[in-house]
Parts: sequence; structure tokens; C-alpha cells
Amino acid sequence: MGGILCMMGRKLGLDQVSQLDRDLISQFEKTLSEIQPDMTIFYQLLIDLPLSVDDEEAVADHFKQALYDDLTAEQRTALYTLISNYLERLNTNKIRRSDSQEIMHKANPRFVLRNYLLHQAIEGLEKGDDALFVKLQEAIKEPYSDKFDEFFQTRPEWATQKAGCSMLSCSS
Repeated sequence: MGGILCMMGRKLGLDQVSQLDRDLISQFEKTLSEIQPDMTIFYQLLIDLPLSVDDEEAVADHFKQALYDDLTAEQRTALYTLISNYLERLNTNKIRRSDSQEIMHKANPRFVLRNYLLHQAIEGLEKGDDALFVKLQEAIKEPYSDKFDEFFQTRPEWATQKAGCSMLSCSS
């Protein structure tokens, strides 16, 4: 269990993980399983989260790019509560914000190989076009880089319906 807590601590940019942080990490897991964002994009947006947020609307707007569906009123409240609790904890960090963000950059990949991208690359290869396949190979070598931000997007709607393309990607 300690390994998972330490990994989550790094993803969240915490200076260390204490017993008190277990509840926050559990709250992250519960809330994210309810709203089901794109995890890769969610954690990237978390890196650039302002250190104070005004209201539910501001939090929902900040994470909009990671969401597949509009949040319900309950989900908006849960996300706001989570982010408020997270910011409260972040403000107790004994390291600078920039150091916290650096930890997060190293723990949260910006690129993950998604099933639909691989599917498109294979279709390209079958037609004699290896451009996407080669680009994906390059991106895999530098998953923490922002050089491949053309792939930094949620799964397209068509991929939800197509066999072999709809598995949700995980950022860990």
C-alpha cells in the first residue's frame, strides 16, 4: 500500500505522504471514478491549477478539457470539494510550488498510447502509410514531453463505438 500512496503523492506533487494524506488520495480516487475524466489530461491540468479557486464554476472550467461529459450538479460539487481540499493540502507543502510542479511533471505522462491511435496507425500501415506509426513510436520514447501535444486530447466519439478503440487509457 505504501508504494501506491507514494506514487499518488508524486502525481499530486506532495512533499511527502502522511497518514492524513490517505483520506485525500481516497477522495481523489472516489471523485475521479465518479466523473470519469481522461486521467492523463486531468493530471496535466492539475499541474497548472491556480493555488486558489473561486467557485465550482472555475474548477469545472479548469478541468473541462479532461471531461467527456458535462458534470452534474453533484459532480461539480464533489470536484470543487476535492480541489479545495487538495489546495489546502498543497499549501502546507514544505517545498516550493515550482518543485511540486516538477515532481508532478515527472510522475504524470503527457502522452499515453491510446487504443484508437494504435488502431489508426495499424490501418495506416495496412495502406502502406507509416507516418502515424513512426510518430507514435517517437512519442512513446518521450511520454513526459509536450512535443507530441497533437495527441493531447480526449478519445474521439467515434472511437467509443469502434471495436478495439474504446478502452480508457490510464496515466499510471
